[in-house]
Amino acid sequence: MKHADVDATAPRLALPRWRIARDATLTELCAAFVDRGRAEGLSPATESYYRRACDHWLRFCHQRGLSDPRVVSPDHLTDYAGWLQAGHFNKQSVATWLRGVRALMSWAELRGYIELSPFRLWKLKQPKLPAQRGFSTGDVRRMVDVASAQAANALRDTAILLLMFDTGVRSSEVCRLRLANILDGDELATSVTVHGKGDKYRRIEMHPQTQRAIFEYLVNERPVEVRCEAVFVARGNLHSRGWHPLSPSGLSQLVNRIAHRAGLAGPRLGPHTMRHGFTQEYLESEGARIEDLQILLGHESITMSLHYAGQAAATARRGSRQYSPVGKLGLHLGKRLQRGRPKKGSL
Repeated sequence: MKHADVDATAPRLALPRWRIARDATLTELCAAFVDRGRAEGLSPATESYYRRACDHWLRFCHQRGLSDPRVVSPDHLTDYAGWLQAGHFNKQSVATWLRGVRALMSWAELRGYIELSPFRLWKLKQPKLPAQRGFSTGDVRRMVDVASAQAANALRDTAILLLMFDTGVRSSEVCRLRLANILDGDELATSVTVHGKGDKYRRIEMHPQTQRAIFEYLVNERPVEVRCEAVFVARGNLHSRGWHPLSPSGLSQLVNRIAHRAGLAGPRLGPHTMRHGFTQEYLESEGARIEDLQILLGHESITMSLHYAGQAAATARRGSRQYSPVGKLGLHLGKRLQRGRPKKGSL
């Protein structure tokens, strides 16, 4: 058989649908970048973020007359940052939208649509954010007392508060919990399987008090006629009758309402503050390791865990005291210092 006949009968390479021409415009490039999210298994929230980031970027490029991604330079990125600031975006929002453009250009470079990403020659400044204060142990105790005294959903709300403070799970992860995630046969498991971001699962141990609170809710308060497998359910409104899984917005309102009734004040009193409270309490415990915290919180990078905790400096100071090399010298200088303690002002 001739070589030409072999080529004619060979199967053609099937390219993905989002594959576009090499000389694509910025509009086509952004559309392909957003659409490829489904093929790569990105979460809906990540897809929405990339779509909004591309919308801001395309609006700026349209005003500047940019249509070819190959002519985008670091000067355009500087101009774009100023354009965002002129649109009343704060420093955090500017960095957020620039990260979306950086992901777009990195993807375009990887696929061969541009030779070099302009971000390789332009440094993205990350604003240093103040550490968010989480709920303390006293705050959560007051919230649990308020929740347990409610006339309705007392056991459910108490179980939710203890679960979030005990494991540090996200509000969306609490709402996605199913009975199979907390049951081991006919008994309540000692750990909970959490469905996190990016369809990733992790298993976290629960305190016996948290297990008891969930068990009491399932046995005494969760309606028997509920058909869904969600652990935490809520009664529907006029538009959605019956029982349905608790939504993240409903959970946020629940925590915020209980916090206000407990007399707590602050700009952020939602489930995210409970997650920060778990992080801070964990880092202050004896033998805490930031690597373990990364697994518990479901973070891909340890940098995110350090930033999320807001306690990186305190952890480093505590670690330096615990693992100081001077402690391995075996010195006993206490008595000597007591006899020869210098007087104040002598040094």
